Amino acid sequence: QLAMGVAVIEEVVAVVMLTILNSMVKFGRGDGTQVPETLLKLGAFVVLAGVVGLLLVPWLLKRMSIAADEELQTLGLAGLLFGLAVVAQAAGYSLALGAFLLGTIVAETPHRHQVERTFEGMRDVFSAVFFVAIGMQIDARELWREGGLIVAVATFTLVARPVAVTAGLSLIGTPLKDGLRTGLTATPIGEFSFIIAQLGVVAKVVPARFYPLAVGVSLVT
Repeated sequence: QLAMGVAVIEEVVAVVMLTILNSMVKFGRGDGTQVPETLLKLGAFVVLAGVVGLLLVPWLLKRMSIAADEELQTLGLAGLLFGLAVVAQAAGYSLALGAFLLGTIVAETPHRHQVERTFEGMRDVFSAVFFVAIGMQIDARELWREGGLIVAVATFTLVARPVAVTAGLSLIGTPLKDGLRTGLTATPIGEFSFIIAQLGVVAKVVPARFYPLAVGVSLVT
């Protein structure tokens, strides 16, 4: 549970980072001066989407659970998911932000477990598509060329992440044994790093080698 909590916090931070980077790319200013403005607008967008979503989504889920079978409920939820993702994209943020917001809204409804069950198949399909797409963009020769840097960064990560998580949990009163186990469990670098690195490379704000580096470190950890 502690490791899951750490992972959720990291995902939230990753969504914010991705949103800021996406805004920099879209509005063509990469000097960082617009970060406070972006964070303010992001906060307003999240609050507005959250309020509207918490008012609308539970009502829709209740209506669909009464009037529609599971297949239509799945299609309806998929429409909401893609709709909020498109709204986030149109507002200058990332698709991931819209999807993330809808997930947090649905998690607060009584229909959470039903949604998890009906979306299980779609989740597996989209997960496979995501990783196949990532694999198609990787040249194994690039991984080999960046092998030394990948090993160095992965070694640092394998030491630094458990130490950082253990230290953080110890500071809030978690027993050392539990903190260390959580730190070791939270060691792997997640798939959000692929998306952030890819966006940075496409926008030419980081070198192209960052993408194979992110994938290589994730694989090693």
